[in-house]
Amino acid sequence: MNTSLPKEKLILLCDNGYIVKQVLYSDIIFDPQEIEHKSLISVAELESFDAVLQLVSDLRRQGHVFNCEIGLTLGNENYRFYFSGTSINDEIVLTAYVANRPNHASLYPKSKSHNQTHKLHQLPEDVMLMEELNQLSKQFLNNADN
Repeated sequence: MNTSLPKEKLILLCDNGYIVKQVLYSDIIFDPQEIEHKSLISVAELESFDAVLQLVSDLRRQGHVFNCEIGLTLGNENYRFYFSGTSINDEIVLTAYVANRPNHASLYPKSKSHNQTHKLHQLPEDVMLMEELNQLSKQFLNNADN
C-alpha cells in the first residue's frame, strides 16, 4: 500500500433526511459547526450535487454506498472525498477519505487504465474505512442502548 496517500478522514452521522447531526470523527482541522445541522447537499460543492443525489439514491435503495466522490469545503479548503456509508435504523453513518488535495501531485498517470489502477490501489483503504465504519457503528449503537 502506498503510504504517501493523504490520510484525511471524516465520519459523519446523518439523520434519514441527510442532515448532518454530528461529526463523529475528523482528522481535518475545521469547525464542525460549519456542517452540523445542515443538509449534505447544502454543504457539497455545486459540481457534486449529482453525486450527492446518487449517494442518497443508493443508500435508500441498497442500504449502503461505496466510493461516491463528493467535494466539500471545510474551513477555507476544498476537499474531494470518497464517501462510503450505511443506514442504521433511521440514521446514516458516512465515512469519507480525501480523494485528492490541492498542492498534492497526482499519484497516478492520466490514462485509460487510470481508473483501474486507482481502484486497485484504493481497495485496501476501502477495507480499512469500512472496518472503521463498522467499529464506529457498533460503538454508536452500544452508546445509544446505554
